[in-house]
Amino acid sequence: MGPTPRPLIDRLLERSVTRGSCKVWQGAITPRNGYGRIKYKRRQVGVHQAAYREFIGPIPEGLEVQHSCNVRACWEPSHLLVGTHQQNCEYRATQGDQSRGERAGGAKLTEVQVRKILQSHGVSQTELARRYGVSQGHISIIRSGKAWKHISS
Repeated sequence: MGPTPRPLIDRLLERSVTRGSCKVWQGAITPRNGYGRIKYKRRQVGVHQAAYREFIGPIPEGLEVQHSCNVRACWEPSHLLVGTHQQNCEYRATQGDQSRGERAGGAKLTEVQVRKILQSHGVSQTELARRYGVSQGHISIIRSGKAWKHISS
């Protein structure tokens, strides 16, 4: 067997920042939905799911982990609760999705930068990625309208 994995709390803290009462993951983020990802018990899972299992307990069958803070990259255990998918959708609808744009926990760009990216006709995705410190794939999903949908050029 290989070496013992480092405790989850250590891995979470070294790749997170505190914003208000949130502990916001700064590691791998799933581009299509903004949720943090981490290897937990030999599987890639959502950071919020790993934190819930580690600090609160098992996720009951048929339920999903939700954020009371609406910050998708947050893993603060006191912000995590479980409910049905329908309950999660209803809660988000009543609270407003606060994790959009630069308010999203894993946001690496500002709205001003995204507008500049959208207006940078003739500049390659690779050059823009280098300029703004993000991946070429991230530039691609911005330009295609899959990310930062609420920003127009």
